[in-house]
Amino acid sequence: MPRSLMADINTYVLASGRQRLQAACILVAVLTLLVRLPFIIDPGMSTDSYAYLDGWPTLEQLAGQGRFGQFLVFRLFGALAIDPLTFATLLQGLGIALLGLSTPLLFAAFSTDEQIRLLPLCLAGLVVTLHPYAAEILTFSEASFTALLATAMGVVAIYIVARRQARWWISVALLVAALSMYQLLLNYACLMILFGALKIHLRTQAEARWTLAPYRPLFIAAGVLLMSLVIYLVLHKTFVAALGIKEVGRAAFLPLGQIAARLEDMRTLTGFLWKRPLLVDYGVAARALLWTTVLCGWAVLAGYLLRRPRVTVLLPLAVMLLVPWAGIGVVAAGALWWPAPRILGGIVLVWAMGIYWLAWVACGRWGKRLVAATSAVLLLSFVAVGHRVHSDQQQLNGFDRLLAQRVYTGLIQLEGYTEQTPVAVVNSRLKWAHPLPLATAYMDLNLTAFADKRAIKGLLELSNGRRLQFALPGEADTRYCEAAATWPQPGFATMQADHALVCL
Repeated sequence: MPRSLMADINTYVLASGRQRLQAACILVAVLTLLVRLPFIIDPGMSTDSYAYLDGWPTLEQLAGQGRFGQFLVFRLFGALAIDPLTFATLLQGLGIALLGLSTPLLFAAFSTDEQIRLLPLCLAGLVVTLHPYAAEILTFSEASFTALLATAMGVVAIYIVARRQARWWISVALLVAALSMYQLLLNYACLMILFGALKIHLRTQAEARWTLAPYRPLFIAAGVLLMSLVIYLVLHKTFVAALGIKEVGRAAFLPLGQIAARLEDMRTLTGFLWKRPLLVDYGVAARALLWTTVLCGWAVLAGYLLRRPRVTVLLPLAVMLLVPWAGIGVVAAGALWWPAPRILGGIVLVWAMGIYWLAWVACGRWGKRLVAATSAVLLLSFVAVGHRVHSDQQQLNGFDRLLAQRVYTGLIQLEGYTEQTPVAVVNSRLKWAHPLPLATAYMDLNLTAFADKRAIKGLLELSNGRRLQFALPGEADTRYCEAAATWPQPGFATMQADHALVCL
């Protein structure tokens, strides 16, 4: 074959591969933006939203959580007269767009242009962006932008080093900056590398002799990730030590003596994932469809690998066993166990990979149509639950503000109460939710603001348009409310010696 013709063919293949990847990025971003419009047009209030009405977290607070980069972003917003709370419409939309544009790169980083296929990229990408677990971060509208931005930066960083190893320094810079805002992107980065190992094996398994050369980009990417993590940890420890900041539980590592207890925690989480993979406890058909497609996808990949049993197949099989552990990753390694849905994105990515493999091996027009139709039904269920998350947050905001107004009405009826009187609120019976249940309330997703002491002052002031004084309840207040009347009983608000007390 003439060299010029061969060059033309290579150029065409390269261009078509890039075009497919670009098309997947645009399609996933546009569809995700359309589906998430409720969060963009009408973002709700979280417990953090009320807590931040009096000011954004300090450097000490965020650096203690390992998120000094997020503090710098907030300071930049302030310098530009941008308030992330009241400007959430643009920031939510921008964050969602960045996530959608970068998600297909998760599956294409270590692929050749021939391995880049539009259907698997789009389906798997939409699973990641539209899954109900991914909707929770959008309920924290003031913090979602930095989390989504950091995730996109981490994905792009691994993609860059996978494609251009000479530009590893760009990836290091991106990863360090991203880690300073959102450490959970480590799960995505590790899964990208494991997924890349599988893709490389698939294209080299027919070779007579196994060599390390094709895996070189993986080793460099893993080295870059490790280097970035070390640099980030050094910066974090420097900030903490220099400013005398106390680290919180979420920024510390799990002590070795608690590994057995953490394994039990993970076993419990496995039960939750099996029963509520779509967050809600209804939708039996959607739950069954998700697990069926995911398990079939991974089973098909295993069968595809084992069709030519050789010693080299042990590597991809070992990688498959590591994938679920990488999916939980940082969540399991932290001292604080708090597996809220928004931090289970790595698990969602594992599920998306299963659907990717199912679409990858689909043969013929009808096979691809069947996979596409099945996935479309599943994505429709994701969209419905995501809208339920938003609707429930709006309902919760209404419940909270109505109760806050009733509380203020009870306060102004107390003899001797003025707006200079400190108010303490003890939530002994309302706890985490109002009596009317919300389907998507789980952990701190759609949690009543009265359950968070940081949020109560902002909630009372925003709901009544009055500047109030707030005091944290003491042990005597807690004991008093255990036997006293609580809302909605008469007398739920009383005057104490030096403050007003509200029992809920």
